[in-house]
Order: sequence, then structure tokens, then C-alpha cells
Amino acid sequence: MSFNVPFEEVIGHKVWKNPKTNSKFSPKPFKSTFQVNTVKSVVTSPFSGKPAFTFEEDDSIVDCTKCSFAPE
Repeated sequence: MSFNVPFEEVIGHKVWKNPKTNSKFSPKPFKSTFQVNTVKSVVTSPFSGKPAFTFEEDDSIVDCTKCSFAPE
């Protein structure tokens, strides 16, 4: 699943990592150990060179394409 809005418009919203498969298991947690994090900013990933999110809850950097809006 991908975002239907520019990545910058996701700032302030809660996201989670996309599951690697269509299984019943929850997505992998963020560095903070939370399943859901709040987007703080959009940067260029030093690892992949792609747009990536930084988060309020921790100092992790995750590619934007690996995240989607968290269910409410």
C-alpha cells in the first residue's frame, strides 16, 4: 500500500511499517518498539537515497514506501 498524497502531507500522521507478506502477523515494530509512530519529517535516506520518514518517538529513518497509514 502506498500513500495517495505527497509524502510531506503525511507529517504529523501515524504510520506503521507495511507487513512483508499478506499474513495475519503484525508489521515489524519501529526502533522505539512501538507498532505505530508519528511522522516528524521527510528526509533522504542515507542508506537507500530514497525519501524517508523520521519519527517523533525515536531516531529511526524508514523509507516512505515501506510505510502506510496506521489503522485507527
